[in-house]
Amino acid sequence: MLNIRALGCGLAARLLLCTLLLIAPKAIIAKQLPTLYQWPIDEEAFVIINVRVNGRSVVSDLEAYYSKSNKLLLPISALKSTMGISLNVSQNTLVAKVDSSELVLNTELSSTLAPSENVSLWAVDDYDHYVDLSVINTLLNTDSRFDYSLMQVSFSSSLLTYNNSQITSGITKQIKSKVLQYDHFIDDQYQTLTYPVSEYSLSASYKSSNNRYKGLLRLNSYFDLFHHRAELRFNKNENTANTFLKVTKDFNLSEQDHSLARIHYQLGDIQSQSDQLITSSNQGRGFYISNANPHSAQNFSTITIEEPALPGWQAELYRNGQFIATTQANDENLVRFTDVETFYGNNIFEIKLFGSQGEQVTRTQKYTIGQDALSPGKISYQVEFLEADKSVFNQSNNASTAMSNSFKSNLSYGISEFITYDAQVTHLQTDQDNSSYLSSGLNTLTDHGSYRFLATKQLDAGYAYFAGFRGLLSDTLFNDISVNAEYSALNDFSSALFVAQENSLKNRLLLSLNGRTDFFNSLNWNMRWSNEVRENTNTKNRLSLGINKSYIGGTWSSQLFYDDDTNNLINRLYSSMDIASWKWTNTLDWQTNNGAELTRLRSSLRWPQTQSTFNQTQLTYQSNSAANTLLSHQYTYRHEIFNIQVSGQVDNQGDWRFSLGLNGTFSFDHLEADFNFDTPRSLNSGQIEVSSFIDWNENEIFDQGDEPIQDVNFTGNYLWRDKYTNNDGKVLLPSSYGGQVLDVNLRSLSNPYLQPSLGKIKTLAHRGGQTKVNIPLVIYNEVEGTIYLSSNEKSKPIAGLTVVLKEKSGEKHYSTVTEYDGYYYFSNVSQGSYILEIEKNEQLSENITIKNLPEQIITEKSGDTIILQDIIVYTNNAETLNKQPTTAAKANQNTPYFVQLGVFKKFQSALIVANKIDKAAYALQLYKHENRDSYYLVAGPYNNAAKAQQTINDVYSIPALHGSFMIDARRYASPQWRKIGEWGDMQTQKTETYFCQYVAYTSEKSVNKKLLRENPSLFVAKQAIKGEAHYLMLSGPHNAKQTACDKQVVKQIKGLTTAIKKPWHSIFAINQ
Repeated sequence: MLNIRALGCGLAARLLLCTLLLIAPKAIIAKQLPTLYQWPIDEEAFVIINVRVNGRSVVSDLEAYYSKSNKLLLPISALKSTMGISLNVSQNTLVAKVDSSELVLNTELSSTLAPSENVSLWAVDDYDHYVDLSVINTLLNTDSRFDYSLMQVSFSSSLLTYNNSQITSGITKQIKSKVLQYDHFIDDQYQTLTYPVSEYSLSASYKSSNNRYKGLLRLNSYFDLFHHRAELRFNKNENTANTFLKVTKDFNLSEQDHSLARIHYQLGDIQSQSDQLITSSNQGRGFYISNANPHSAQNFSTITIEEPALPGWQAELYRNGQFIATTQANDENLVRFTDVETFYGNNIFEIKLFGSQGEQVTRTQKYTIGQDALSPGKISYQVEFLEADKSVFNQSNNASTAMSNSFKSNLSYGISEFITYDAQVTHLQTDQDNSSYLSSGLNTLTDHGSYRFLATKQLDAGYAYFAGFRGLLSDTLFNDISVNAEYSALNDFSSALFVAQENSLKNRLLLSLNGRTDFFNSLNWNMRWSNEVRENTNTKNRLSLGINKSYIGGTWSSQLFYDDDTNNLINRLYSSMDIASWKWTNTLDWQTNNGAELTRLRSSLRWPQTQSTFNQTQLTYQSNSAANTLLSHQYTYRHEIFNIQVSGQVDNQGDWRFSLGLNGTFSFDHLEADFNFDTPRSLNSGQIEVSSFIDWNENEIFDQGDEPIQDVNFTGNYLWRDKYTNNDGKVLLPSSYGGQVLDVNLRSLSNPYLQPSLGKIKTLAHRGGQTKVNIPLVIYNEVEGTIYLSSNEKSKPIAGLTVVLKEKSGEKHYSTVTEYDGYYYFSNVSQGSYILEIEKNEQLSENITIKNLPEQIITEKSGDTIILQDIIVYTNNAETLNKQPTTAAKANQNTPYFVQLGVFKKFQSALIVANKIDKAAYALQLYKHENRDSYYLVAGPYNNAAKAQQTINDVYSIPALHGSFMIDARRYASPQWRKIGEWGDMQTQKTETYFCQYVAYTSEKSVNKKLLRENPSLFVAKQAIKGEAHYLMLSGPHNAKQTACDKQVVKQIKGLTTAIKKPWHSIFAINQ
């Protein structure tokens, strides 16, 4: 009989613990938002990330920035559409609010440079404002962190809710209307053979009890083999060696029927799934092929979920945000959850992995149950063969199974939109007997759930029946309740699932309920009851009741198991909580009746992590072991290319063990013919083989005449910062889990007029695979100028005028409209010969005369910015001139002139040309258009055209200035133009521009060329200091309103504590 008193005490203790766990999360007090300091936009820090909310991915391609100080900056407009968080910027103040709550927080946006790396940041570019991840954490009272290896950030908050049953929310609806933030997509690819990407673990240990040393090697390798995805797992110690190999492949089909998503198959050491009456879940050597979606199951079986991981990794499994179970990686180098129950609708399984060196990885699998039926007339099939006691390399897998070999073949046919018929042939072989089975089943979909009816005949014996229902029950108190109901009846029937024994099973009833309450802060609950009727024995009942809750910073679970056959009541408690930067995980099993005995305990404490160290302490208790208590501690040192692990343990009998390990990832770069070594899990996805080239014929294919481009860098992943294309224009880049968006870092291109023709590219690469991506670049030109309207010796810039650039012998043409200051601009103009046309409108009469309209414009093959002379439109209608809008550049009878000396894409280029001119004789000025990435070098202003022409004649001797010409000075008077600086007397001239000086070299040979290459924004300027030549490493020019000195560059230069801010004329005065 059940001990009621012990049960009551056990329940009281359990309720007390649950109450404490419920209260603990509420003790976290949200902090006020700190002051945010402006971070200057760095395109090299651009990343594409995946955002998860309460276990669901809400956006997989969010554009963000990841600074060198490890700060993630998120766009405020996207946070509104993806998470329901409103952030508004007004008058240097940020106001933040969660739409589902009344909480409103605000903070100051400071434009000064961050005083330390610990402060929060903000940024702004041409498209959006960006805020530090810490702002969202403070607002939601969370402690979410950016996982750079996964390019992912996950939020868990009760303020961001969704419906567990339907898995739909306002977030999802808003994402559907979101514009994809890439221009071109390249799907996953399989190669004939790729070099493996391998995780390794080498360890050596000494145990005091037997005075022995032990070595162990574990290896997980991923690669492509004959256009298949291959996975090799290997374990080796002094006594045994185990090797497991599996190859898989998916064929994507353009099939509208979701239940027929693709053909997929597995070969090698595979994991089989169970069915309702015959086979159980097993591992072994075999083959499987199907055209049915494996994640859209029609049957009512439990599933097995796996994820490769080396021993020492811990895992937590969640279904739709509810905690299910926890386990550790086994000796097959796998984390495996077996007999996982699914419910009607969408089942989002989240596997949270915690590595022994401090890694944290999250994987997601989705299973849709009972909602997709085969379309009428459609056929799906599944064929599987398994040798459960073998592996590919012939060693026994020590599987505990009732069968050695199995074969099953299933065929399904869609009768109607709601009814599917299936038939299956199964053969089981054991050491003693062989059995064959014929099965026939029917699946029916209704508005409230899915039904399945199945009959199986064992050819040499009896028969069995199965009936099941999976659906939803609506309840105002408990929300939607997921229901699984199954009934099995057997008559002289045995199989791998129902093993023949003395007390054979006659029938079994299973009932599972799963739901969430509106009270106790949305508590999750589950119940499972099984009733078995067997021959010659009493009816057996098993009951489990559980509650669990995921809260900000952790989760807890309490599960009761009762078996009336043994009269045991077991309580399993699990808790995982983040306390500041610590993570404390506890698993406890205790028998609440019969003396309330503690049977198992595991308590693990993960210490606060640093960039280079990780510590973990664990206490384990096992009541049925001789040494039942074990205390262990592990220290991990993280190097750039590997981790070193030192650990020790001691038990209650005084036996101790000391271990030393080396862990990491390695691969072979076939492009550079060199090995790459990195930290564990750094290559958790595939790789991208990028090929960049000049596409002269603009067909986006590398063919005859095209030229590879060396030293091209790419943005989209921080790991690419130091990776450049080789002499063949190729580079191998690590990808990210869930896809990767890449773009060309334009600052790395030697020719500033090169542009990628495909824009941003999103690509997929499976783990161990290599997706080949061609990056065709084309050389473009820019054409610009200004148009003035003149009448009665007065002139004004003309706005709103359509200007067309047409190819003389082709179909290409470009069109633009003059701005309010008469300025027009054509970008991305291909090589060729063009004519310029001005379209007449109501502003222009028929009687007009146009001066300086070029007869022909020739754009260069190498690219250039062509500035045309000012075009003057003469009219006798003075009213037309008066109708033109007044601009910042007002009409002036004595118009001053500039001499346009050149336009440059890089500041360094403008500086080189300026140094060739006598600055004492000519007043040089440098301008930049706010919307153009070019620098304009001019001389002047001059009061009349004669003086300007004299300057043109004087500088003609300099080859780089042969194309100089005269322009109206009003061109640079509008607000869209900013004067960068001028060469003149440093005591009388003022400018808002400054430079950051990082180091001064005494000789040109000592300049750090590697630093210049890794930081394209840096350049070197020669300057005389106390009569001696020095070479200054600078960045800029920067606007005085911004703080843009790069602290990462400061770190790279030994002995330098901070960058020196210098105004323009301290570097570029005439006498310097």
